[in-house]
Amino acid sequence: TYVETLKKNFLFKYTHLVPRFVLHDPKSDEALIETLSTLSFTYPNNYLQDIKNVTGTLTGKKDIDMIPFYLLNINVYGETTNTESFFMPVRFSTARYYTYHLRQMQFENNKTYYTVEFNPIYSNQKLLKGHFVIESGTWRIVHFSAEGVESFSNFSFEITMGNTWITNYLPVHFVIYHTANYLGNVVASRHLASMNYNNVVLRVNEKKEKILNISDFFRVRLDSVPVNNDS
Repeated sequence: TYVETLKKNFLFKYTHLVPRFVLHDPKSDEALIETLSTLSFTYPNNYLQDIKNVTGTLTGKKDIDMIPFYLLNINVYGETTNTESFFMPVRFSTARYYTYHLRQMQFENNKTYYTVEFNPIYSNQKLLKGHFVIESGTWRIVHFSAEGVESFSNFSFEITMGNTWITNYLPVHFVIYHTANYLGNVVASRHLASMNYNNVVLRVNEKKEKILNISDFFRVRLDSVPVNNDS
């Protein structure tokens, strides 16, 4: 994670009084954070992220909590994100919120790839705009790129799927950009993430059982984490 303060005024020194203002270093215009963690997912909606190590110039728990880890758990084939922050554009059930346009068709390594552009039919913070690349034949998504807006900020992210038989439908690389503008203070951040998988178990379709817990579960644990502060 790299954070840069692009613009600030006399109110900047009071930003620490604003709850969850934005990830930034009040003592410097730049900050760098590196984390190492394990992430486990249990179908259908349980995510658990254990942060094992933190190093950089911002290492406080409050700072780590503001890294957008929730974007690392986006299922591009899902109906919504696990926090229900956005409606994803790939499912038939959410297609009524978007318009689609075939932007490009490319032939590479004896395969055809289609780039599909999507745009929301109306302005809403739960809708995204961007594009995704589909591989002909398997019809899997190989790349997904989107952008959206939140309160006082905008963001974009890119997801690249793997190319081995076990990661064809799993994300392996993430790039997240975030820019916040609050009372004339502008802070930008870039987050890079790579994923390696060591235990993937394919789910066997069985008779559905009644699930009493209808809520998604997402938790980031930061207990007893080795911290190296470079400030």
